[in-house]
Amino acid sequence: MKRITLITILFTLVLFADGYAQNGSIIEGTVKDHKTGEPLANVNVYINGSTIGTSTNNEGFFKLEGIAPGVYPLVFTRIGYIAVERRVVLGKNQIAKAETDLEPHVYNMKEVQVTGTYPKKWKRRLQVFKDEFLGSSEFADQCVIVNPEVLDFTIDHKTGDLVARTDSALIIINNALGYRMRIKLISFRWHGETGTYKIYPFFKEMKPSSPMQLNEWKTNRETAYKYSIRHFLFALYHNAALKDGYRYKWGIYRLSNKKNQEELAKRGLSNVPLTGFRIDNDVSVRYEATESEIIKLKPKYFFVDSNGNLLNPISVSLAGNWDNYRVGALIPFNYKPKD
Repeated sequence: MKRITLITILFTLVLFADGYAQNGSIIEGTVKDHKTGEPLANVNVYINGSTIGTSTNNEGFFKLEGIAPGVYPLVFTRIGYIAVERRVVLGKNQIAKAETDLEPHVYNMKEVQVTGTYPKKWKRRLQVFKDEFLGSSEFADQCVIVNPEVLDFTIDHKTGDLVARTDSALIIINNALGYRMRIKLISFRWHGETGTYKIYPFFKEMKPSSPMQLNEWKTNRETAYKYSIRHFLFALYHNAALKDGYRYKWGIYRLSNKKNQEELAKRGLSNVPLTGFRIDNDVSVRYEATESEIIKLKPKYFFVDSNGNLLNPISVSLAGNWDNYRVGALIPFNYKPKD
């Protein structure tokens, strides 16, 4: 079975309350050029892995309103600048400030590959990228990368890894789930059957052409969630994994309250509602007709919030069905399944 780090299919931890109140809290701030101090317009600002975002105005100002209290990973991207992610802690009926500087991206000419020079080689590498990036779920074939020409591919001669880079946002249309995704590709490295990548995705719901298509999207989103690692972690957090039909070999052990608080304190998260788990061996998980695997951790602890989100998305690696559910099966973290 293929193995891939979990960062391919999950994002940074988001802890949030139920829903987004109409009169909730606010995140606002100004984005400036790190070198000149001048405000930056047209910076994309969004909560990582969500449908919640905006862009800065001519004064570099942005505002996100109606947000529930929580801990949010806020992403800032603009062509020609290095993407930044900031953690924002938001209280009830609070205005949180998120002032940010972006550094211009200085390109090393060795990083730049002219795709027109080797069109056949570029196309072969693009196919590998599509296969591994989108995954092999039932939804992947209905995904379209709108602007593949922005991708540059190179081979790391030390490791043999295929490396993909782009300064532009990747635009992906998921016709199976009804989302238009704008993805900032932070890194992509692949070698044979193993690889890793890190992304900052932003989702926008597409407009259905008919009620039938809308119902199809809703059904597919439920399926994508049902067979995702997030669903399992949600059940694990709420002590409902066995009740919900999961079966797993070896053990996943919930930390005691004392140990949980000790480990969270080490991470500066004493007041954050997270539950820690420990695994000592690779864990095989069966769910209905699917089989997945969580690879032994380094370190051996991982922490989950009440919505099934991980504190550190790269704390575990996956194999089996969960590994197949990559970008082609992604749904926003603020997607809420039916009860």
